[in-house]
Amino acid sequence: MSQNTDSLKVVINSSPNTYQQVQSLNALSKAYKAKDTQAAIKYAQKSIEVAKKIKYREGLADAYANLGQASAFLADEQSDPTEGYEKAAQYFRQSFDLYDKLYSQGKLSRTKMLRFLEGGVITVYRDLADIYYSEKKNYKQASDKYRMLFTRFGEYSSEIKDESLVVSRTKLLNQKLNQELLEKKQQALKNELQIKKVEKEKDSLALANQRRKIESAKREIRLRALQSENLKIQKENEEKAHRLKIAAQEAQLKRSRLLTTSMIVGFVLVFVIVGVLFYSYRRQKKVNQIISRQQAEIVEAKERSETLLLNILPREVAEELKESGKASIRQYEMVSVLFTDFKGFTSIAEKITPVALVRELETCFLRFDEIIEKYNIEKIKTIGDAYMAAGGIPIANQTNPLDVILAGLEMQRYMNELKAAKQAAGEPYWELRLGINTGKLIAGVIGKKKFAYDVWGDTVNTASRMESSGEVGKVNISGKTYELVKDFFECEHRGKVTAKGKGEIDMYFVRRIKVELSADEQGLVPNEQFKNMRDGYNGLAVAS
Repeated sequence: MSQNTDSLKVVINSSPNTYQQVQSLNALSKAYKAKDTQAAIKYAQKSIEVAKKIKYREGLADAYANLGQASAFLADEQSDPTEGYEKAAQYFRQSFDLYDKLYSQGKLSRTKMLRFLEGGVITVYRDLADIYYSEKKNYKQASDKYRMLFTRFGEYSSEIKDESLVVSRTKLLNQKLNQELLEKKQQALKNELQIKKVEKEKDSLALANQRRKIESAKREIRLRALQSENLKIQKENEEKAHRLKIAAQEAQLKRSRLLTTSMIVGFVLVFVIVGVLFYSYRRQKKVNQIISRQQAEIVEAKERSETLLLNILPREVAEELKESGKASIRQYEMVSVLFTDFKGFTSIAEKITPVALVRELETCFLRFDEIIEKYNIEKIKTIGDAYMAAGGIPIANQTNPLDVILAGLEMQRYMNELKAAKQAAGEPYWELRLGINTGKLIAGVIGKKKFAYDVWGDTVNTASRMESSGEVGKVNISGKTYELVKDFFECEHRGKVTAKGKGEIDMYFVRRIKVELSADEQGLVPNEQFKNMRDGYNGLAVAS
């Protein structure tokens, strides 16, 4: 057994977060159940954690079953096993729910379901019910456990060779009869007490009512005398107040008539003036709001249009199109063109959905966009899984061979990091071929609709051949580009390589930045000396 458990532990450590790891953990939990209950519980809990993470439902059900069995073993060692049995029953219930769903979906055999129920589940629920029934006199808990046996496990009871179900059913019926008899006795006693209470309250109520009637009659007599006296005094006061009120009203009426007339005229004038001013204010405010909203909409639309145009065309070309309605074709003396292509794209595309394929491709191309922007390189286009960019356009510069190679090295580093992550997760991965060539070309926009900035020339075709003739994970450059950058980078001469439609071409693999010019051990980050040399670099002068 030691050799078997040791081999299972090796599998656990070598296959993290897999179905195999869950199965090995469950096997270890079952193996340790009798000799080391705590170890069995630990392995079952770890299996539950992994099975939930990878959504392995059958493995999760097995783990809960093992945890229930180990908890039942642990409970047997206690003087009062009730709490331990309750834990075991809880784990068995969780396991049963999962098994039941798998069975109803046709993903679990009836034999395995029966083996699970006979493996301690029926015994734990029966023992719990017996403890609650016989020892603790808790008939509700006993009834719950019996009900679980009959309602949840009852579907399979005819196939479970365990007389405990019959015994349990008999106990449940006896418990119900006892409970009904007890309830009837309690109700009869309650009714008898209630009758006595009502008779006693009836006598007390009659006596109290008689006393209240006498007191009420006395209060009524006193109240009527007081009311008569109050009415007399109130009537005299009202007559005096009425006479004074009439006199005051006549005097006030004379004064207020003149004041009222004046106020009415004044209020009318003020109301008219305020109404005119308010109407003018509201109208002007509404007009101002409309103008502000329209201006904001115009500015927003202009900004959206500007952003969209700059996403399609370089800023300089876009400005030229806005000013003159067209963009001229320009010739450049030195431009470095970069092509990339994914190896194994077609085979991986057959294994994943189109949506996942496009999302993966977008992730890579977005990272490429960030890299070329960092090195002042212009993205030209993407065609399927191919990516094309060029340095030295639309604004010519002398450092584009250096910039494009630095971008190429960073792209390959990103793809290597992505590959390592995919391999660790057991997922398919892509590898990248990347080629660069430097030379003359023309660039611009052709046509009047669906503007697209593009480049043409033999330099472009040769760059494409650099990519197709390269190797994954490496930056392949032409001999012409090598002559421009050999003072900055360590390169491996491949000799003359036959390229389709081009014959034999000198090609080089760029290994890294030269040690004395690199800020890191991998040779991917330039140091200050590199940057100072780059600032004084003139590619055209080197080429000549």
